[in-house]
Amino acid sequence: MVMEALVYILTLLFGVSTVIIIKNKRYKVVPFICLDIILTFAGFAITSFVILFVGNEALEALLIMSVFGLFLFLLGVNDIYAVFCCNQKIEAIYCGYNSYPGRYGITTYAPVFEYVCNGTAYHEQTTLTVPYRLLRRMTEGNTYPIYIHSKHPGVCVLKRRIRFTTVIEFGFAILFLVVAILWQQS
Repeated sequence: MVMEALVYILTLLFGVSTVIIIKNKRYKVVPFICLDIILTFAGFAITSFVILFVGNEALEALLIMSVFGLFLFLLGVNDIYAVFCCNQKIEAIYCGYNSYPGRYGITTYAPVFEYVCNGTAYHEQTTLTVPYRLLRRMTEGNTYPIYIHSKHPGVCVLKRRIRFTTVIEFGFAILFLVVAILWQQS
């Protein structure tokens, strides 16, 4: 019952995110992460229909594990995509940061920058989060080097390196997908 409620809530949240992405045309600015969110919404929507109309607990568990695994896998791919594709170094004005509180008191931070590329002004947060200690050394209004994706300048990173959290995302993705496969076989 709790897992079913969680699936419904996640379907709703990813559905709202999908509507916002489409309405604001964010898929043109940051295409890969938008694709991840839209596919995750589709996965949870299918899972919700299975819960409502089929009622097969084994199939529900398989779908839930598969959707979580796919979501985490695509998050990891997005991180690697950002690191390798953001290779154009530019100067950008630091505007502050967005913080995202997480479990166990761990908060992640995404710096926000303003910059102009090919005559278009951008006000974007970095695709990859950074440690707070790095942000303490930055001053709002000052210019810092960042790396942008030449074809999708809304995708930017502060540092071009793969984070430990990306490795963890892949680890959990593999775990969820392996559990889903093993669940199906039992």
